[in-house]
Amino acid sequence: MIASGGVYNYAFSKLTRGKLLKQPDWNEWQQSEFLQLDQYQKQFMFGTPTLVQDRSQVFHLVWTYNIKDLDQRKKARCACDGSTRGGKVRLLDYTYANCVDHTASRMFYAISAAENLLIFGADVCNAFSEAPAPKQGFYIQPDRAFCEWWIHQGNNPIPDGYVIPVMRAMQGHPESPRLWEKWCDKMIKTHHFTPTTHEPCLYTGIWHGEKCYFKRQVDDLSLQRQQYNWRTCFYDAIDDHLTMPIKRQGMVTLFNGIDVLQSRYYIKLSAETYIEKMGSKYLELWHKEVPLTAERPLPIPTHETFLKNFHNAIGDNNPDSAKILQQKYHFGYRNGVGELIYAMVTCRPDISTVTVKCAQHSANPAEIHYQSVKHAIKYLVATRKDGIYFWRAKPRMDLHEHPVPVCATALHGQIPPLVTRPTHDALRLHAYTDSDWATCTKTRRSFSGIIVQLAGGTIAIKRNYNPLWHSHLRRQNSWPRVTRVK
Repeated sequence: MIASGGVYNYAFSKLTRGKLLKQPDWNEWQQSEFLQLDQYQKQFMFGTPTLVQDRSQVFHLVWTYNIKDLDQRKKARCACDGSTRGGKVRLLDYTYANCVDHTASRMFYAISAAENLLIFGADVCNAFSEAPAPKQGFYIQPDRAFCEWWIHQGNNPIPDGYVIPVMRAMQGHPESPRLWEKWCDKMIKTHHFTPTTHEPCLYTGIWHGEKCYFKRQVDDLSLQRQQYNWRTCFYDAIDDHLTMPIKRQGMVTLFNGIDVLQSRYYIKLSAETYIEKMGSKYLELWHKEVPLTAERPLPIPTHETFLKNFHNAIGDNNPDSAKILQQKYHFGYRNGVGELIYAMVTCRPDISTVTVKCAQHSANPAEIHYQSVKHAIKYLVATRKDGIYFWRAKPRMDLHEHPVPVCATALHGQIPPLVTRPTHDALRLHAYTDSDWATCTKTRRSFSGIIVQLAGGTIAIKRNYNPLWHSHLRRQNSWPRVTRVK
């Protein structure tokens, strides 16, 4: 965290207040600061300036500045620094807050397709500020931006040494996520929605005589229902509990970084927006130099020599060697693996094998591991429109028709064409397992995979080494089956 322009900014921020003060469009940035603080004020966030003896409960404000990709809008965001750097936090309650698991999230979309429902999204503005303040109470130290806004509101200047009491949960405080979750959960239950047993962020309930589903992902809300007009009255019911109206987003097209396509025959989840944004930086460095064939590529080269070298290679422990490889391939190994992991856990299980195996060499990657990550990124960019398809029980004629996906065979013809649309009951779970029979040359253990499908799409996937040794091959092949049953 660095001081710039009379406020604190994060050290990794490209835009700081000190830099923005020198730009000709500073007035627009200042208006964005005022807008942020105005929103807090509407939610009764700030009290009257006061003096305190115990400074351990006084926190600094931290500002971030960015330009939104969607509409090039300038946005200033303010939060308190709840780390050990600013104030000695005295936690009097739990800080853990639940979040929707990726498996449960995919199951949410699968059920929507199986029951032929529509999905509508909403976003809560300054969600944490709707919740009450922590039990201990805390204050913020007014910085230059806050003091300028305070005077702009028609107040007298804040005297030196005075601090601002915080009356609501503020983003940045360790207890705020938990406080918001408790408050939001209580609010949803007042409308007779019941959370599921093992996933407290998913709810079921009866609204206007029909069964519906509700998903809460921090401040992002997702609702399922048969009809279009239902969402309006339900949002109005939620607005009655909030100080600021929620943002109606209509039918979900992008939720928590995942592209959602609701079509006549299916619901598709993809990471196209994320992959395009991630791949653009590599396009400038090395992706233009890599020709892609018209045939469908594979996540990892399947040549026997390459795979053998990939499994046997051991990286150099010398940090200088790692820097040389990073400069040669123009990306950090762990950064590349992390970007693959996000795509894998959201909606691209096809890259799970190469991603898991590359992640196992994160400590000391060899050059062939860099090549594998680079190849996997190329594969993602080339197949960025791929995703998971959940098929509707019957077509919804009120939605647009999109092309039915074609399962293309692999480059080497090793994968046979598959039937795209499932013929079985959409609400029946189907699970599959496989094992590669002790191909790891280092441990002689099998690498197994388990996949579970609902409505024809993948909702759960697991890949790992079997815990048994190669002398029990028959038992190793049974291990993923037992896990699948569990």
